Amino acid sequence: MSKKILCISDVGINSDHMKNGFSFLEQYDAKLEIVEDLFNHSRGELQAFFRKMEAEGPDALPENKEVLQKIKDADILIGHLNPICSSYLDAAEHLEVVALLRSGMENIDRNKAKEAGIRLVLTPGRISAPVADYTVGLMLAETRNIVRGDRGMRSGIWEASYPNDGRIHTLRNAVIGLIGYGQVGKKVAARLVPFGAKIIVYDPYCRPEDIEADGFQPVSLEELLKTCDIMSMHFRLTEDTAKMIGKKELDMMKPSAYIINTARAGLIDEEALVKALEEKRITGAALDVYMEEPLPAEHPLRKLDNVTLSPHLAGVCCELEELSMEILAADLERYLKGEVMVNEVKL
Repeated sequence: MSKKILCISDVGINSDHMKNGFSFLEQYDAKLEIVEDLFNHSRGELQAFFRKMEAEGPDALPENKEVLQKIKDADILIGHLNPICSSYLDAAEHLEVVALLRSGMENIDRNKAKEAGIRLVLTPGRISAPVADYTVGLMLAETRNIVRGDRGMRSGIWEASYPNDGRIHTLRNAVIGLIGYGQVGKKVAARLVPFGAKIIVYDPYCRPEDIEADGFQPVSLEELLKTCDIMSMHFRLTEDTAKMIGKKELDMMKPSAYIINTARAGLIDEEALVKALEEKRITGAALDVYMEEPLPAEHPLRKLDNVTLSPHLAGVCCELEELSMEILAADLERYLKGEVMVNEVKL
């Protein structure tokens, strides 16, 4: 029997992308249909929608009436950043698989999907390489004053000194602490090896022997905080990891230390971080994520000279849509051929 594949496009992955990436699946007796959702919004607005959904769940955003109607006879649902509302799952009469063009599950109610017997497949690793590249870039930008130097030159100033004078070091022999050793953390570690950095890792969800097998040292969070020269965040935001770095943890760090965050703002107590930077209890930070985005004009982070700010760009690259669809399309092809999906998530 023919399978109906319903694709929900958005401003990030539009209808043309969906058609180009998945139309080949029709050779397996499947029919592709595309609905636009969250389409008439900017990327910034889309990010704001997603943060609300991440905090409150998929039902925090309004349902799309066209999706609600067309999902009734769909067998496979493909989505990106749009919410997979509970009402969609209730209306679906034949839904077998929800396939998301992202590595997280924030836009679907996992329990409801499990109760309905729906399978979930993701695209892990789709942004791990670009985020890892960007993370190392921020380390260099902050520790070596790349952005500050550029800003000064454009203002007609040839800077002779910077906020981190006396603490401007190469990455060679630097102790870099990675908090989280998943897809991104592993790639960051690999990129740092040629610099000659010493990599230490805190990840209670990863077996110590697996970290050691890659040539790195597993440590406790306390040891990482006390010894690292640069700390880089790579956990997902959950109830367990929210504000895992607060005043207590920041006070454990060396005054010469730097913090890099390209993961989630909520991993760090932002107010405590601002205070630590203001009081020079750490040397500096480079941030790509914030509790409120876009970052308000009056936010205290904007007033600090010892922080490099980036507007949530770590995962942005020209190849992202192509990478995402290649990973997901391969798994859906396996499914339609009766094979095992390699990126299916156990609900």
